[in-house]
Amino acid sequence: MLEGEYKKAAKEITTLGFKGNFFDLEVKITLPQQIIEDENKFIEEILESNRMNLTGRLFKVGVQVTNAGRVIKAGQKQIENIRRKKLCSWRQKS
Repeated sequence: MLEGEYKKAAKEITTLGFKGNFFDLEVKITLPQQIIEDENKFIEEILESNRMNLTGRLFKVGVQVTNAGRVIKAGQKQIENIRRKKLCSWRQKS
């Protein structure tokens, strides 16, 4: 609805002799967020998307409050992965 009105306004502005082509916004349609019930899948999703390192305050506060345990487990798993990578690279050098 809003997108249609936006395009209509752009056409009307163009017919009035103004630069309506400046109104070239493409509205993005978002999909509903999926809720992951399985704790292990949720932790993997956090690790794969690298969400723990996002700078957005809202994400950090929301995740820390609602999923504090999951975030802690994801952080621990991330540390384990880093240690494994370092150990593997150390063994390859030896």
